[in-house]
Amino acid sequence: MTKQWPFIVVAALAVGCTTDEYLQKVTAPLTKCNVANVQISDINLDEPTTWRAICRSDGRIYHCNKTECTEVE
Repeated sequence: MTKQWPFIVVAALAVGCTTDEYLQKVTAPLTKCNVANVQISDINLDEPTTWRAICRSDGRIYHCNKTECTEVE
């Protein structure tokens, strides 16, 4: 069992990185913010998946899901 831990950790890290990159690509067109300027946080993987996105170029903050983003005031 202990020999499996490194593989589990690597797999978990790979999924986390992919998730952020995927969410940045989904968020960019919904917020009209460049992918490189989208910062993702507060990911909730329950259905429906939701997250917080910040457009670094203008400071706008959004609450998003896979189909829409709503600006938070």
